[in-house]
Amino acid sequence: MSPAVTIWLVNINTGSTMNISNQTIGFSLTNPITQNGTFTTTNSKIEYNGSSLQNISTSNIIYSGLRINNPAGTSFLEMLQ
Repeated sequence: MSPAVTIWLVNINTGSTMNISNQTIGFSLTNPITQNGTFTTTNSKIEYNGSSLQNISTSNIIYSGLRINNPAGTSFLEMLQ
């Protein structure tokens, strides 16, 4: 799986919605998602593909497909849902 799109940062404000259902998205920065609204990930594939240690965004996020592709490693800031 190669991401169709690589995104640096996502900030979902209170009352806002981001829908990436059925998409393949890559993140190359650490802790790239700030989620205060609605983040819909149904049938999506999300890849963390940085080259230095990445913190995985987990606050209020349900991953339906998560791939780690980072030779430097990753860490979770909270428990996965």
